[in-house]
Amino acid sequence: MKRTLTRKTIKIEYEEEEKNQSPIKPVSNLKLSRSLKVTKTRQDMSFVPKNWQKLWDVIQVMRSENEAPVDSMGSSLLADPKAEKNEQSFQTLVGLMLSSQTKDEVTSEAVFTLREHGLSIKMINEIEEQKLNELIKKVGFHNKKAKYLKDAAAMIIKDFKGKVPSDLEEILKLPGVGLKMAHLLLQQCFDKKIGISVDTHVHRISNRLKWVPKETKNPEETAKALQDWLPVEKWADINFMLVGFGQTICRPLAPKCYICKASTLCPYNAKTKEPTKSKKRQTTEEQKQDDNDMDDAAAAAEAKEETKIIERAGKESKSKDIKKMENNLQIRETRSKSKQKVGIIMRENNDLTIEQVNLQQLESLKIKASKKRKMADLDNYKFVDKTNIKMRKKSQF
Repeated sequence: MKRTLTRKTIKIEYEEEEKNQSPIKPVSNLKLSRSLKVTKTRQDMSFVPKNWQKLWDVIQVMRSENEAPVDSMGSSLLADPKAEKNEQSFQTLVGLMLSSQTKDEVTSEAVFTLREHGLSIKMINEIEEQKLNELIKKVGFHNKKAKYLKDAAAMIIKDFKGKVPSDLEEILKLPGVGLKMAHLLLQQCFDKKIGISVDTHVHRISNRLKWVPKETKNPEETAKALQDWLPVEKWADINFMLVGFGQTICRPLAPKCYICKASTLCPYNAKTKEPTKSKKRQTTEEQKQDDNDMDDAAAAAEAKEETKIIERAGKESKSKDIKKMENNLQIRETRSKSKQKVGIIMRENNDLTIEQVNLQQLESLKIKASKKRKMADLDNYKFVDKTNIKMRKKSQF
C-alpha cells in the first residue's frame, strides 16, 4: 500500500509540474500566439487616448448623417448575393485587390463589369490576361492587377483546391494581397477579427486624433498601435467608420473642420475655415474639379504608402508605374489650372472653343463686309459710267 501511495503522490506532483510548465511551451499556431501577445500587451499597456470613446461616438453620428462612397460601393457590397458562398468570397477578394490606389466608384464599376462577364475563379483563371486587363483598365495599376488576379486564381485552384483560403497566412500567400486586404477579407467573408485593417484614411485620421502614442510612419505601424489599446469588438468597425469619415469630412487636403462635430474634442492643429461667399458661388463643375484635385493628391499619397504591397515580387525601388502616375497627376493639375484661368468651355458637339468660334464669326463678317464694299464700288462704277454716256449724248445735240 505504501508503494501505491508513493506512486500516486509522485504522479500527482508530475502532473502539477506539467501544468505549471505548459504556458512556457512555444505556440506554433499564429492566431493563438497573436492573441497571447495582445493579451500580454494589454495587461502592461499604459497608453489610452484621451476622450477616444466620445470621439468615436461623435464620428459615428456624423457617419450616419453623411453618406460616403464606401457606404454604397465598398468591397463588402460588390459580390453577387446570388452566387455560391465561395464565389462570393472570391468576388470580394477581387474587389479588394482592385481597390488599391483606386476610388470606390471606379472599383465598383470594374467589379460589375467582371460580373457581367461571369466573374468566378474559373473565369479569371481561363481568361486571357490581355482581355482581363482591358476589362479593368480604369483601375490604378491595372497591368499588374490583371497578372495578380490570374496568379491568385491559379493558386486557389492548385494549392487550395478551389476554395478561397480563410487563414491569414494562406491569404497572404496570394499575389498582390497585403495585411489590409487580408484582414478585411477575413472580417467580411469569414467573420474573423484577428487584426485591424488600416488604409490611408485610417492611418491619417488615427494620427490626427492622437489615437497612437507617437506619430506613425505607415499603416502597418498604425495597425499595431491601435491593436494595443482598442477593444477587440471594435476592430471590425474602425475601418468602415474612418474610411467614410475620411472620404466626406476629414479629407487629406482641406479637411472640413468647420462642419465637424468633433472639432472641439479633436487635437488636430490645422483647423480649416469655412469658405468665403465668393468661393461658395463656385459652379458645380469647379467644385467637382477641386474635389478631383484633392482625390488625385490623396491617390498619389496612397500610391507612395502602398508601394511595398504592389511590389511583392521583391522590388523596393519606386516603380515606373508610380512615376507615370505622378507625372500624369502633374499634367492633369496644370491642365485644370490653365483651364480655370483662361475660362475655356468646350462645346458639346464639336471640339471648337468659344474663342475659336468668335474668330470664325469675325472672319465671316469681314468677308461679308468686303463683298458689300465690292458690290457698292461696282454699282458706283456703273452709275458713273452711265452718267458719262448721257453727258456725251447731250453734248452731241
